[in-house]
Amino acid sequence: MPKRSAAESNRCRRMELRAIALLERYDCPTPYHAVCTHFLGAMSGSAPVQPMKVLATIWNGKLPAFPSIDAVNELLEALINGLWNELTVHQDKTRPYRLMSMPARATRQSLASLVETRTEEIHGFLTGIFGDQENLEVPEPMADSLDTLMELGEIFSGMQALLEDPEKPASPADLKALKARIAELTHLVEQEIHSLVIVARVLRQQDGAMEEKKE
Repeated sequence: MPKRSAAESNRCRRMELRAIALLERYDCPTPYHAVCTHFLGAMSGSAPVQPMKVLATIWNGKLPAFPSIDAVNELLEALINGLWNELTVHQDKTRPYRLMSMPARATRQSLASLVETRTEEIHGFLTGIFGDQENLEVPEPMADSLDTLMELGEIFSGMQALLEDPEKPASPADLKALKARIAELTHLVEQEIHSLVIVARVLRQQDGAMEEKKE
């Protein structure tokens, strides 16, 4: 994966901070890391992308009230022209998306926060890719990756429950081992998301390759 220059990293960081500031200003219930994976999922879905609909989803289906049309344009500029377009680079097979970084220290609190983040990242991607289609049919390789992501989401959720249970003891050695396991699973999540993003790009060029199942 090509390494970013300092100027590119600074530009991306400014874009990220701008997006986070607007999400906070309008009390978005979806955290930034899950917004990123939601966008990746949405651009990998079968339905044509509708920016306002995608944005509404991260506000639980209804956009917040904006004080002016300029405020709407500001949000679109930051989240669609900025963040969304930045994420499209991960449709390149040499540019896999990386999840939020691991904490430096393996404390119970830091790992609980981390696995919660992983659960939210996976949920964001799956929500983005399925949209409002409950019975999406996909080719086998894509279905396998989606199943794996769902299973990993359950694993991280289970880890969170254990870490937040004060009656479940965990020694420093246990936490260190758990951090290593989380790193392994994180790599697997990144692989599956990347695979889905790349495969979806190809499938969108094939009519009927991915469609909603009719009951």
